[in-house]
Amino acid sequence: MDLDCYPPFGEILAPIEISRGCPWKCAYCQTPRLFGCEMRHRSIATITRYARRLKDIRFTSPNALAWGSDGRHPRPEKVEALLCSLSELKKPIYFGTFPSEVRPDFVSDRTVELIAKYCANRSLCIGAQSGSPAVLRSVGRGHCVRQVEEACELCLDHNLTPQVDLIFGLPMESAEDQRMTMDLARWIVKKGGRVRAHHFTPLPGTPLAAERPGTLTDEVDAYLGRLALEGHLDGNWSARGRTA
Repeated sequence: MDLDCYPPFGEILAPIEISRGCPWKCAYCQTPRLFGCEMRHRSIATITRYARRLKDIRFTSPNALAWGSDGRHPRPEKVEALLCSLSELKKPIYFGTFPSEVRPDFVSDRTVELIAKYCANRSLCIGAQSGSPAVLRSVGRGHCVRQVEEACELCLDHNLTPQVDLIFGLPMESAEDQRMTMDLARWIVKKGGRVRAHHFTPLPGTPLAAERPGTLTDEVDAYLGRLALEGHLDGNWSARGRTA
């Protein structure tokens, strides 16, 4: 499907959908099951045409930094061409922020420099999902914990706050796996980042659709609650319904 043949939003203006599809096929995610494993992108001309309607320019994408690429190999020169074109509209650009995110392995000096140069956002949403190497392998994330840490450090080096998504209660997750993800959250906050915590929800059509969410240990649940009270964490991380 040629995305340029269709508008990126409905009658109500919303963030511009710039890409569809994802090659990674993470076990909890519907995106590749709904839109396929091959990434498709709207063209610069089409994105710019719709961006003229907006007061500020925001995007929807499974991985904003994958725009123009196959989703596995970054093409920062493509991202720069898009941002440079949009900057001519003289409107604030928010790239790699909710409802989009970026993969940690796509965060580099060059891509972070592009955001710092062209964009208004002072934070970057990074999908880490777990601090456990075993869980990352099991769900098929395709990156390691160290790449999450490196992405956070690059953001902070460029005065961007990393906003890191973590999933708790994945069905293959042990108490030790949860503790590792908690330790990653602690490291992120200590460095100056923020955490967005989620409790695993089985989604139709995914390999984990029939699995039951795991229960957080009291230690992890209490620690996440403290982070929320201190203003370092938001989201919905507990099956008990605790939110921040």
